[in-house]
Amino acid sequence: MKLFVNASNLVIGGGIQVGVWFIRTCIEKQVNAVFAVSSVIYKELQKYDVSGANIHEIPISPARNKIARKSISDLADVQAVDAVFTVFGPAYVKFRQPHITGFADGWLSHSNWQSFASTFSGKSFA
Repeated sequence: MKLFVNASNLVIGGGIQVGVWFIRTCIEKQVNAVFAVSSVIYKELQKYDVSGANIHEIPISPARNKIARKSISDLADVQAVDAVFTVFGPAYVKFRQPHITGFADGWLSHSNWQSFASTFSGKSFA
């Protein structure tokens, strides 16, 4: 199986750290993968030994650019990948291959009632 890892949409915040970690782990574990990455992630990856990895820098975010979206989709097709994993969504790209999108929402995985309630302008729900 050949995996397409899409991190082209990650340009700021904690997603950069997670994207770099995930890609480095895939490379270390020798996962058969193609990586589409933002310029920010590409720059971070250059600090590590990623030589020989199939990494493609996507210089323009697919969020607002149709050409970038098409080039990412075409790259997945040309590389003949079996599935796509977008580290954090939205991906902004419609892939022809089966596609799973990760998410990072602390309210789902690390929330409690008190922290949720405290975000509502002093309104108490407890």
